[in-house]
Amino acid sequence: MLNKGMPKNPRVKILDRGKNRICITPLDAQPDPENLKHLKAEIFERWSSTSLLDILKEADLRVGFTDLFQSSRQRETLDRDTLQRRLLLKPLCARHERRTQTNRSSRT
Repeated sequence: MLNKGMPKNPRVKILDRGKNRICITPLDAQPDPENLKHLKAEIFERWSSTSLLDILKEADLRVGFTDLFQSSRQRETLDRDTLQRRLLLKPLCARHERRTQTNRSSRT
């Protein structure tokens, strides 16, 4: 299925030269799930001055969920503190990036 579909996929290009020979067009950002809107509203109602990052950090301190993430590489070169910060900040950075792209596209 993958081998047959890839040459016909307009979002995938196989390049003849260069280090990265497979070029994949990024997908369009998906809207936030409806339940996320409700969760944010409930959190804001209870703790209006608390940010999502603070909630994630507090949850991680209590249950240590970032300890369960593993690198896809054979060995990890980042120390756990650096990895924890990146895991907690990545969703917020991606969300900000999506909003920035949406704002740019709505201006043009």
